[in-house]
Order: sequence, then structure tokens, then C-alpha cells
Amino acid sequence: MDKALTCIKPVPRSSTGPGVELLLGISFSAVCGTPVVAPPRVNAVLGKNMTLECRTRASPNHILVECHWVRSLSSGTDTFATYSQEYGIFISSKYAKRMHFRLLTRNDASIIVQNVSFSDAGIYTCVLNMYQQGIFKVPVAVAVLVEPKVYVTAGPSALIDGGNETTVATCSAERARPEAQVYWESNLFGTTLSDSVRAVNDIITTRQYYVWQPTRLIQSPKLTCVVGHPALQRDIRIPYQISVQHAPEISIVGYDEEWYVGRGDIKITCIVNANPAAHFFKWSRLDDQMPEGVKMVNGTLIFVQPLQLKDSGIYRCEIANTIDLTSRDVRIVIQVKMTLLVSVMSVPDSQIPALNVRTACRWKMALEEVGDDHSNHIKATNMSDDRDESGPVSDYVSQADGAAVSRTVSYI
Repeated sequence: MDKALTCIKPVPRSSTGPGVELLLGISFSAVCGTPVVAPPRVNAVLGKNMTLECRTRASPNHILVECHWVRSLSSGTDTFATYSQEYGIFISSKYAKRMHFRLLTRNDASIIVQNVSFSDAGIYTCVLNMYQQGIFKVPVAVAVLVEPKVYVTAGPSALIDGGNETTVATCSAERARPEAQVYWESNLFGTTLSDSVRAVNDIITTRQYYVWQPTRLIQSPKLTCVVGHPALQRDIRIPYQISVQHAPEISIVGYDEEWYVGRGDIKITCIVNANPAAHFFKWSRLDDQMPEGVKMVNGTLIFVQPLQLKDSGIYRCEIANTIDLTSRDVRIVIQVKMTLLVSVMSVPDSQIPALNVRTACRWKMALEEVGDDHSNHIKATNMSDDRDESGPVSDYVSQADGAAVSRTVSYI
């Protein structure tokens, strides 16, 4: 914030009011109207540099003749820095190693103090003597802040799915001056608790605890520690990764209900979601012994040999982590794929629909011409379960004009 002061010219002491003497320390009155730019308050950070700004607004008529920096102490005042066109720069030995004028120009008397300490807090006054403008005096209040040390720590115990309410994490802002603002941002339905401890020099440590009943049902849980403080240019935000431990969740993939006798390159796999990671995998068969020619690789059961009817059965996958052991069963049915084939020689296309194939089921027929010899094959699929299977294979073959008929029938 800029603070504008006015030029004041000397007049007899008796004509001044007590308020003017108290403010300036000397008897001045009458206003000239030249502003001075200086913030009324400065927040300095412990251990860092601070700038005490004091300047007039740029103008060719503003020429700095002399300036003084004065500090108010309980014992009186201390003029610790001076600049004069005639006598040059003077800085008190107490400040000489860590203080300098920022950039002395015709309108700027700002100073920089390095490595700020607690003792630098107080009231400073900038006094400017401008050529043909008068004397300007502006106080600056300096507060020394301490930037908090911010960190997040995990709660005292692991988060177990379905467990009791517990402290998930703690957000700490240590050794701050003044006290930091500490809070949690989250999409969880937890609660917060906080405490603070005050030490010497009004140093305060603040902690906020996030309390929640763990559950893995929350999708993408979010928890962020946020700390605000006047010594910070922006709030500090620290995301915290929530890890809820739970027993293994199992799903079985690889069985598509299209497993036939003779089919090879077959395997089923247990897909597991577990926290912490699973350390135990086991496949077993519940209704019989495990068939020969299978091998287990972690959560995968591999049928090395082509499938056989005796491979049908109930299989169980068991997986465990440090929380619990979980199992899942799958019923596997090995099916038989049957083909009936009778050759046909030189049957005209026009006669094929007239062939009498005795069947009690509904057939979906597909006709395909093969080669140039007009041999034909008829493939029947999608048969219903009410096909009459009592008759011999010859029941499916008939003669037309003395020619043999070929029909290929595939069924399960």
C-alpha cells in the first residue's frame, strides 16, 4: 500500500498543535502536496531479506537532498542510516554488515536488511528532505514472521477395510509465527481434530488430524493437506495417498464355455486385486483329483495336453495376502463335437431339396458348391435338442435317382 504524505514548512513552534509535534517530532505545519510512497506495514521473514521502501513519485522536480532512517526503541530513537548529498552514506556499525541502500536516486531512499532476526521487528521511520519541496516523514511497522515447516505423516496404524475409525494422517505446520492455518481437503466423510503448541518468541506448531473409518468402496479417495501463512506467497498443498488394505478379490478368466474334447492351448487365470500384494496362489479340484498334464504358474492353471472328457469338474483358485485367504470356484464342462459325413457323387442342384433326410429337429441348412464336378455338401448347424437319435446313421442317408447323397452334420 502506498502512503502519501505532504510537504510541511517550518513555522513558529507556538502555532503548531500537539498532534503535529507528536507525529513528526518537530514543529511543522502548512501543506505543500508532494506524496511519498512507502508501505505502512512490512512482513519480514526470519532469516531472509526485507526491503523497507521509501521514495517519492517520479518527477523532475523531486530531488533527494538528504534522508534518514530512524528506529523507535523503548529507550528512545536510533538513527541507523543516513544519506546526504554533502556528506555521503552513513550506516550504524550494528547494521553495517547486513544493510545497504537499495538504489540511491534523486527520489529513492529504500534500504535492504539482510538475514532478518526477531530483533528487527519494530517501528522504522523514513525521513526525506527534498529540494525545494520540504521534509517528509513516514513510519513503517515491521513484523518478523516465521515460515512454517510443513509435512504430512501417516497415522499410527495401517488402514484395514472395514476396520475401526482411526487417524489416517496428520498435517503439521511447525514453528510458525503467527500461527499457520491448517486444514484438510477431501472427498471422504471423515472428521478432523487439531491442536497447537506455543513456544518462545510466539512460535506456534499446529497439527490437524484426519480421522476416518477405512473402506475400499470409495472410488479415488482424495486427501490434501493445505497450509496458509502470511510468510508464504501461496498456500502449501501436499496430497496424501490413501492406501486401504484388504483381502484378495478374485475373478477367473479364460473359460468361455466352448471347451471341446481335443482342444489344446488351454488355460484359466485367477485375476487378483489385493492390498498388500498376494503372496500365495493355489489351484485345486474339488470333485476329483487334478488331471494329469496340468501345471500351475502363480494364478494360472495350464492344460498342457489336449482336453479330455475327464477334465470336466469343479476347480478352485485360492489366493492369500497378509490380510486373509480368498477362494473362487469355476465349473468346467468339456463338450463333445460330433460330425456325421456321408459322401455324395454328382447330384444335380435341382434334386438336392427333394432328398428325404429323416429328422425330428429343426435344421438350418447351408448349401455350398465345391469344385467343378458339381459335388455338393450340406452342413446342418444349430440343431435343437429334440433330434431323434434312436435311428442308425443310415437313417440320415437316402438315395435319389440312384445317386449317393452327402450330408455333413455337426452337433454337440
